[in-house]
Amino acid sequence: MYFLGFNLTPHILEGLISVTTLGLLIYTYHEHIAVAGVAKCKGGKIKALPVSFFACIVTPVHFVAMFITPVAYLLGTSFNGLDEPTWLAQYNLPKEWDMCLGEDGKLMV
Repeated sequence: MYFLGFNLTPHILEGLISVTTLGLLIYTYHEHIAVAGVAKCKGGKIKALPVSFFACIVTPVHFVAMFITPVAYLLGTSFNGLDEPTWLAQYNLPKEWDMCLGEDGKLMV
């Protein structure tokens, strides 16, 4: 695949995606820490966590759901030699979208 005059092989492309995904996870972590520090200074220490059953279930589920996809991608590609694992390829968008949108049409979506 050519992009801006560069020939991007699948290994290079997967490497770029892995680096940007890891960078996004690190950035998100640092932003959460910074916001928590500002909130603690302005609002004080949080004294009680949510006590309702619904809140106790939703909070950890949301945390896991937010990080499971990028972590699964990073682990899968790094342990597979920067190739997309077959178990992860099952979740790709359908090939018919390429036919409707043209070559590499899924990139537009």
